[in-house]
Amino acid sequence: MAETFLLEIVTPYGEVVNEQVDTVVAPGADGEFGVLPGHTLFITPLKAGEVYYTRGNKTEHMVIGRGFIEVLPEKTTILANSAERAAKIELEGARNEAVEAEKALKKLSEEDPGYQSAKDAHELAMVKVKASEKVQK
Repeated sequence: MAETFLLEIVTPYGEVVNEQVDTVVAPGADGEFGVLPGHTLFITPLKAGEVYYTRGNKTEHMVIGRGFIEVLPEKTTILANSAERAAKIELEGARNEAVEAEKALKKLSEEDPGYQSAKDAHELAMVKVKASEKVQK
């Protein structure tokens, strides 16, 4: 069995990651899960959250928006509506984004057509803050 597998993270704007990795941990819609080389096949939705992957003793942290993951024994592909490296997120900017997203969300009712979009934006902003704080420690 292979010791590594290919990880691809793709957004509507292009490919963000294309690397051989040892492990991946992703934010599934029903909870966080891990992927190892030779993993069984599956496809599942992802919520906005932190993806981290390892290669040797190096761990890389990414923040993704909603999307899907396809896991194959030798390749894992994440299709997300956004993705960025946690180390490149400016913490104060992420905090401001979270405050603005919360204000926008509070102005809407759950029946409003823009509610889910505002909720997603708030969730993503909160993940950015948390991930940025984690990698800056």
